Amino acid sequence: MYITVQELKDFINVKSEAEDDYFGTLITQAQDMMSEEYPKLRESANYTEDFHGDDTDMVVLNHVPVTAVSEVLSDIDSATAVLSTNYVTHNNSGLLKLKSGIFPWGFGNCRVVYTAGYTPSTVPGAAKQALLQLCSMLFSESGRSGESRLGKQSINSPDGGTVSFVHQLPPHTQRALSRYKDIRF
Repeated sequence: MYITVQELKDFINVKSEAEDDYFGTLITQAQDMMSEEYPKLRESANYTEDFHGDDTDMVVLNHVPVTAVSEVLSDIDSATAVLSTNYVTHNNSGLLKLKSGIFPWGFGNCRVVYTAGYTPSTVPGAAKQALLQLCSMLFSESGRSGESRLGKQSINSPDGGTVSFVHQLPPHTQRALSRYKDIRF
């Protein structure tokens, strides 16, 4: 998880430990929601991807940021390994480019084994802040904060006014996260 239960409790100003298990579940739920909306914010994981060779010197990996490449095969059938000194990766774009040679034409004949994604220490600050905001919204809507906002657009305030609820991340947060959407052509 990108944030801890204590970080969330500090953010929403909760001192009690009675809801710690619930907060852990809430963080997982919120992080899953963010990963769906912003796929480039996924947790670090290992991937094996097979590609169709197209007689070019590059492939685009499906998960970013690339943090390590453990194996590149330019031809799976002949187990032709590419030396780590013979390619370069552009971590944020997922582009893996050979310094010499090509990925020969074929169907599913090329393979890259790599690690991509974020850890709690590498996740961008904007993503951490957005996750705290989303958890706070989910907590408020759950009713566990003292009053449920679930399904409500507004409530009457004690001073006779109206308090409206926004059921999405603030626009400035959405803009900060827009670079983590997955847009491919």
